[in-house]
Amino acid sequence: MQKQLMKIMQLRYWKYLVGLFVIIVGLQGMRSMTVVDKWQSSDQYYHSEQFIKDFKQHPKLYLQEDRKGHPKKQSLEAYRLEANPVFEPTHEAGFMIYSPTIIVLVMIVFGAGLLTFANDRRTNFDTFLFSLESSRRRLYWTKLGYGIGTLLSSLLIGDVIYYSVLKLKIDASYVQLNIPTLIQREIGSLVLMLGIFTIGCLIGLLIGKLPTLIIGGLGFICSLSFAITSMSDTRRLAPMMELRTNCSI
Repeated sequence: MQKQLMKIMQLRYWKYLVGLFVIIVGLQGMRSMTVVDKWQSSDQYYHSEQFIKDFKQHPKLYLQEDRKGHPKKQSLEAYRLEANPVFEPTHEAGFMIYSPTIIVLVMIVFGAGLLTFANDRRTNFDTFLFSLESSRRRLYWTKLGYGIGTLLSSLLIGDVIYYSVLKLKIDASYVQLNIPTLIQREIGSLVLMLGIFTIGCLIGLLIGKLPTLIIGGLGFICSLSFAITSMSDTRRLAPMMELRTNCSI
């Protein structure tokens, strides 16, 4: 019976799962090319004759600050490395990545979670599944397993493509990847995406009706965006507070 259930699931969802895989991997590929194009444009400016002339004539305009806020003089090459990094450095010796495609990715993952269960309720496919000898728990877990497996594989492959393109297209000195930080970020990102997908599945399972589903989904996305913005603001504020504390001491 389990083999029959898996066969039915594969026939039902293979187009949906392949589409989800292609969208996520393709989005990561587009994201990598966008980052490369943006970096190359900035790099051309920092290597232009006009910028080099300005840098030599007015060096005080290009003074960078150290972690304590003190200005420091640098060579032209050192300034380029700090002014045009691929990853934004943080006070924790890690890096942060800002990209609008992350928001799009979150919406895609959440939408996929909603459709995983809500579409079957809308089309009454659940009624057919419940007529099988398998329990509802097995049906739900099998369906969720297919979705999570596809999501994990697409996210991992997409990230491998993303970092590989950056390594190949951008000078190594500008792509300073901290491996422990990268691993930590990847684990956190995967957990976040799986959580968003699972929440989408739960909402789709409990609501099912399209109008109410759209309202609930938009409410969740808005709440999540607000939470992410708040966490980013707190992280940016932390080094400033640390600097003020050190100055007062």
